[in-house]
Amino acid sequence: MFKKGWQPENYKGVHDEIKQQHMKAKDMTFKGRMEYFWYYYKVHTLVAVLLLIFGGMLIRDIITAKDYAFYGVMLNASLIDSEAVEASFGEYAQLDLNEYDCMIDAQSQLSYHSQSSYDYATYQKLIAQLQTHELDVLIADGEVFHNFAANEMFTDLREFMSAQELEKHEGRIYYIDMEEVRAAQEAAENILDEPAAEEASESTADGSKEDTAAAGELSPQEAEAAVNPFGQNIDYDEIYRAAAEEAETHRHPEKMKDPVPVGVFLEESPFMKKTGSYGKMVPVFGLVITSERADTAVKYLDYLWDDTIAFDQMTSVY
Repeated sequence: MFKKGWQPENYKGVHDEIKQQHMKAKDMTFKGRMEYFWYYYKVHTLVAVLLLIFGGMLIRDIITAKDYAFYGVMLNASLIDSEAVEASFGEYAQLDLNEYDCMIDAQSQLSYHSQSSYDYATYQKLIAQLQTHELDVLIADGEVFHNFAANEMFTDLREFMSAQELEKHEGRIYYIDMEEVRAAQEAAENILDEPAAEEASESTADGSKEDTAAAGELSPQEAEAAVNPFGQNIDYDEIYRAAAEEAETHRHPEKMKDPVPVGVFLEESPFMKKTGSYGKMVPVFGLVITSERADTAVKYLDYLWDDTIAFDQMTSVY
């Protein structure tokens, strides 16, 4: 119950409240004022300090960020010291590393067999770099290289390399048959235009249909996924053998209807021999079609074949 004669105080506004708080601190010692301030405003102070720190870091990164003089990716490589290669190639190509960055990514991995979230992230990153014209060169094992080449990721080497330069790599040029690429693209477009397919069960000899799902049976693909959902127990020796055989077919333009040179085999290069970075895989060099630094990309190819460079000092052990 309210006392007799009690009247609520009139609200005087934020200005008066602030004035009252200042009056409270007026007669306090310096230490008391600091304790008073910290008690009431510590959260605000911490938030403000953090914003200043992160804001400063962001501004610093923006101001100090450099454009790329070269960006290369060595996909599925191993035991490569990227910084050592960057410094060495920067010197070889006479890049101004005070003004520009030289980036060589030798850590990214991409497998069509494990199909993990990491593989998907790597693929998405490469596509983004392709679209933003950031990427200049992609080196990958034959299986991955072929997939990207079939999707026209690489430029015709004749556009940026002279006949004499290409002649130096005679016998190790990677060709793709554009007639086959166009046919595959047309087939894919036709599939997209077709109406939805009927149920996938097959008719038996007497015309009846088997429903493997209802019978509790798995298709061969489902059985493989059940046994090997994350790529364990993969026979990589068999994969490397099959990939090497497929890659070999790209050395023979005479067997193609419309051969286009889009890569250079690197397994015999001094870089690969001295670093052993691709093991049993067949690495292939490709100049990315959206590169804006093709001249530097060609220098990188020459660099990889320079036998005078101490590539064996550019490996790392994790």
